[in-house]
Amino acid sequence: MQWRLLGLQFVDNADADPGTDGVDVFTKQEHFVRDYSKSIGQEWSYKGYTVDKFRYPDELQLPETLHGATWVFLRRIQGKRFLYLTGMFVDYIENFVLNV
Repeated sequence: MQWRLLGLQFVDNADADPGTDGVDVFTKQEHFVRDYSKSIGQEWSYKGYTVDKFRYPDELQLPETLHGATWVFLRRIQGKRFLYLTGMFVDYIENFVLNV
């Protein structure tokens, strides 16, 4: 295989987990892992989707719930990962505990 196109992000951004020195990177719905020893374009891999639509059907991270959520901020508070989301016009802020 010469290349792989996943098409996961459009206008979203991502934030690195400070507790992993930037190895774990999160968008509003996805988890990526970076290996900084690899060359550019080969250093990241898709780890998984962080939303369970069937277990939590009202989850605010779902595209149909927070359509305009594009900015992500990840913080660790007392060892737990918290993901903060805000819209592209910063008209709200939501937070979630990440259990991944």
